[in-house]
Amino acid sequence: MTSTIILCFIFTILCILTVNSITNTKVAEQTSLNNVVDASLHSMQLDKQYNEENYEEIVNDLLQLIILQSQSNGDINVKIAEMNTDEGLLDVEVSKTYKWYGINKKVVARRTMVLEEFDHPAVKPAKVKFIYNNGSEYNVWREDDTFEGAILKRPKNPKRKGYNFMGWGYDENGTPLTNEEWQNYIIPTTDEQNVQEIVFYAIFEVAQ
Repeated sequence: MTSTIILCFIFTILCILTVNSITNTKVAEQTSLNNVVDASLHSMQLDKQYNEENYEEIVNDLLQLIILQSQSNGDINVKIAEMNTDEGLLDVEVSKTYKWYGINKKVVARRTMVLEEFDHPAVKPAKVKFIYNNGSEYNVWREDDTFEGAILKRPKNPKRKGYNFMGWGYDENGTPLTNEEWQNYIIPTTDEQNVQEIVFYAIFEVAQ
């Protein structure tokens, strides 16, 4: 009797952990997809003007930008959910299929694009620098010309002899950003007239 109760308790705990794992993974995937779609739409505003006659080009451009900015290897699909040529409205549906312990799961982001607004981009440029100390001087590891609202991807890890790289942060003696923070990092918007500049520092610790 006691062993049966214990087994039931263990089974219940495993079920709860499984449900929580599924939920947390889906939330993370959905948030990541939403951020990538929003940033990609902003990026499209920088280069071209779109209208209801070239919606196929919109789909192709959006898909390329999403794949470029996405940190996931999941399958991504972009399609036109609905189109209103009279009002210049285009409903775009972006879906991503990802694996959860070998099981296919899916998240969807749907956005309505007002095509006339693409003639008047409102995206502000921004600059991002990644700085590291090689032991004798500070060097620029990577420099990005980007824009406010864009998703920022961290660069490859730098190396320093005798040290372990811990991550990137706002201060070389501070705390590095977590994987979750990087996954959801978007260049913030400001009211300043000058181009926004963000600097990250490589954080090292002495190797044991």
